[in-house]
Amino acid sequence: MTLRHFLRSTLVPVAMLFCLCTASASPAAEYTSSNPLILKMQTMFMPAHAVIKYGLAPWAEEIKTKSGGRLIVEIYNPNTICPEGDIYDAVRDGILDIGVQATQRVKGIFPLSNVIDLPFMFPGAEIAARTFNELAAEFPELKAEYEGTEVLTFWDGCPYQLHTKDKPINTVADLKGRKIGGVSTATAVPFIESLGASALNVPLADLYVAMQRGQIDTVLAPFPTLVSAKIYEATNYSSIINALSGGVYMVMNKDVLSAMPEDLRKILLDSAGPELGRKVAAGIDRSSNEDLAIALEAGQKLNEIPKSEIQAAFASTQHIVEDWISDCEKQKGQGEVARAIYNRALELSAKYSAESGIEWNLK
Repeated sequence: MTLRHFLRSTLVPVAMLFCLCTASASPAAEYTSSNPLILKMQTMFMPAHAVIKYGLAPWAEEIKTKSGGRLIVEIYNPNTICPEGDIYDAVRDGILDIGVQATQRVKGIFPLSNVIDLPFMFPGAEIAARTFNELAAEFPELKAEYEGTEVLTFWDGCPYQLHTKDKPINTVADLKGRKIGGVSTATAVPFIESLGASALNVPLADLYVAMQRGQIDTVLAPFPTLVSAKIYEATNYSSIINALSGGVYMVMNKDVLSAMPEDLRKILLDSAGPELGRKVAAGIDRSSNEDLAIALEAGQKLNEIPKSEIQAAFASTQHIVEDWISDCEKQKGQGEVARAIYNRALELSAKYSAESGIEWNLK
């Protein structure tokens, strides 16, 4: 047994027991603005990220205001309380009160949830968040993947686009032979290769240099990366393809939640749920538009790939969907459920896209 496992198996249960006893013995009246109940939340995002800036920081402030300062959510940067890859386990085990992490961060843990990461699912983050939360409500098998914790909400990042220097991407054929970098998700590599290109795993901070040196000739990344990684200084064109995005979950320790005074628990839960996911995602879309505006002001040219070409790319990536369904069957015997979830996700995406004035129905 490693030291880490020993500490987790011995100290954590003791700490959880102490916290539970303390919380359950404290009546609501004991929590005041000068002696608040503090919940520790760690995410995968830095403070300047749209998820924090436009989503979770205002949410934490809302809870503080509604509780009269009696309930405080403290937001911690990545890797401060626990390693980023351990966020879910840390919440389940009581090391964290609340955690936020990508569904793909630990391979094989949330197979059904990874429907959100399949190709060409969504044209925007808010549309994706509405779909993700609806799927969790309709399919208990999906929500059961988080049964060790209390789900507060789900959302999704903004879609990934293609950024090039020499010419814009207009057809699937334009991608053949290209060297594409910028994405490291499990879905990205087979996606890129299915379109006849080569996938290179280039860290975000190195994308600009990799483009300048000719190590890659195309970047697959969301619009905010144009600014944060200075990609717009190394490229001239951004072609809209809405290729991929990344699902995110927000969960809370069940014991901590149940030990909270009823009024504070109600404030927390009433402020969470699908509407919170939608607000966070709306902030992501807002940030995406802000960063795109900066890039356009600097001279970046925006190009829309014809729908017929996106439909052709959609068809050529269906083997990725079938592989995902096969994985769900192998892992949990849930192949049929996975297919039903995928088909419903496409329906919901088309519905919420239409409500947003966007035509997005590729099937």
